[in-house]
Amino acid sequence: RDETRASKWMSAAPSGPFTTRYYHPSSSQSLDTSFETARRTVLRINVMPTSRLFTYLTKHWMTPSEKLLSLAYDALASCGVAGGEMTTTMQAMRELRRNVLNRRGLVGLYEAILEAGASELVAALKGVTR
Repeated sequence: RDETRASKWMSAAPSGPFTTRYYHPSSSQSLDTSFETARRTVLRINVMPTSRLFTYLTKHWMTPSEKLLSLAYDALASCGVAGGEMTTTMQAMRELRRNVLNRRGLVGLYEAILEAGASELVAALKGVTR
């Protein structure tokens, strides 16, 4: 998505601008859900954090051989292989993860979003129900 364009639209939206609130589960601050009812507010929440998504895929859905392959890709990426080799390694890692997720289909995607983004979804629900 185009964040610049979205911010520009929200600041000049018909019927007045939006206030934007962000949620980051790693931050020590929790989402302030006590909004002024007269102000329109947009909650910006990442409901599918990639690091937790990949951890979930690896732990719950990968076969033992895929887990070993994933560890090998991670090791190659962390030891800083040269330019073209790094690109090939990263592409192979992305393809492995994509294949694991695609095997589970749309139901698997929903499951992964709910499991990996649980704290973000709770924050969103609290934000819209208060």
